[in-house]
Amino acid sequence: MKIESIAAKLHKLIIEKSEGNSEPFIVGLSGGQGSGKTTLSEKLEELLILEKVSCCVLSLDDFYLSKAKRRELAVHIHPLAFTRGVPGTHDVDLLREILANLSKTNLTSKVKIPIFSKLSDDLLPKEKWRTCSPSPRIILIEGWCIGAQPSFLIKSPKTSWEKKNDPEGLWKSWTREESIKYQTIWETLDFMIFIKQDNFEHIVNNRWNQEVKNLENAGAKHSVSQQDIREFCYHFESWTHALWDHLPRLANITITCAPNYNYTWPKNRAIF
Repeated sequence: MKIESIAAKLHKLIIEKSEGNSEPFIVGLSGGQGSGKTTLSEKLEELLILEKVSCCVLSLDDFYLSKAKRRELAVHIHPLAFTRGVPGTHDVDLLREILANLSKTNLTSKVKIPIFSKLSDDLLPKEKWRTCSPSPRIILIEGWCIGAQPSFLIKSPKTSWEKKNDPEGLWKSWTREESIKYQTIWETLDFMIFIKQDNFEHIVNNRWNQEVKNLENAGAKHSVSQQDIREFCYHFESWTHALWDHLPRLANITITCAPNYNYTWPKNRAIF
């Protein structure tokens, strides 16, 4: 099934579930890198706008901490904490504040939403942030680690990369503890969608293809190699497998994604 068909089904489902809500209906979209989260979010937004349903789409990636703040983490926590991605490298307080402002019915001004540039690996200045109108009917938050819980992850190093780069498990224990801060945000979700892959190598390949495409679109030269991308993805490997193991039981709906971006809608399962 193509992603357009998945978007159409989810659009219908979200409209049904949000019917009669006095507050914004908050949807979480979780899935590994290269699973199609961003594309699916864009398709859903297009369908909602077409039907004149007010919505605001947030990407967890835009809430990464600035380069300067991650440098501080690298000094005080562990050098691996400089690399954006894992729980602990997002501005959770800012995300919580923005969700609260979007949910206000008496707010007259638009809400400013941060933008993170992956090319510069840093947060853009506030004057370049985008805006969303308050109190939309639908708020969609997409991100690879949405729904992550500390109980999902063991503290000790598991992969060969972790054993080499974090032999004492300091960084891994830190990101596990940091994930606790995200729980109050996950608790606000009215509905959660999970896109499940089943092969980490496919994530590496998809992430590399994304990097090439992003650089070409920006007219920039390739500054990283495929091995660099592989090393980057290794930061997420344990969390990714943990999410694959646990989220299908917790998400309202789990959609499987094959390496060729062929999606499968769940059969014979109640969607609550």
